[in-house]
Amino acid sequence: MRLNIFIFVVIALATYAATLYFNHYHTPFIIKAAQNNDQIQAQSQTAPDFSFTALDGKMHRLSDFKGKVIVLNFWASWCPPCVKEFPILLDIINQFHNEAVLIALSSDLDDAAMLRFIDKHPTLPKNMFIARDQDQSITHKLYQTFNLPETLVIAPDLTLHSKLIGADWDPALLSEKIKMLHARAPQ
Repeated sequence: MRLNIFIFVVIALATYAATLYFNHYHTPFIIKAAQNNDQIQAQSQTAPDFSFTALDGKMHRLSDFKGKVIVLNFWASWCPPCVKEFPILLDIINQFHNEAVLIALSSDLDDAAMLRFIDKHPTLPKNMFIARDQDQSITHKLYQTFNLPETLVIAPDLTLHSKLIGADWDPALLSEKIKMLHARAPQ
């Protein structure tokens, strides 16, 4: 009995240590939420460029969207906070047809799981691009995202502006960020 408790405690501590490590293993533009979750720190670092094939079969690059605010969302259909966050992102991006795009990169292991989830949202905005990061090279290697969901806000000049970690952020905050970044962009 004591051995079982000891093993349980060791596993719990190892899990806790791994969580602390991965939560701090991010690039310097992480948003540290304030008490009211409304304060975001902005940093200027160029967003790493990558290519992806969207659900419509067309190949895109992140840099194709230069001049627009890019909301880059890392998610998966098996992730409960992602399920909660997805319709909120759809509502927000639907308000910014010409000013912003949403790139939703799924960490699902197969297309079928991702497509089943997407089918639950029959009306997707035209300024939304969904793709699966098959080998996690974009999610884990390029953007060092280990906790889902994570959403990056990228300015029209392709600099990383901020990162929203988890699904418990204020939707008005993201809307205001998109408006502010679009207003600052050279026209």
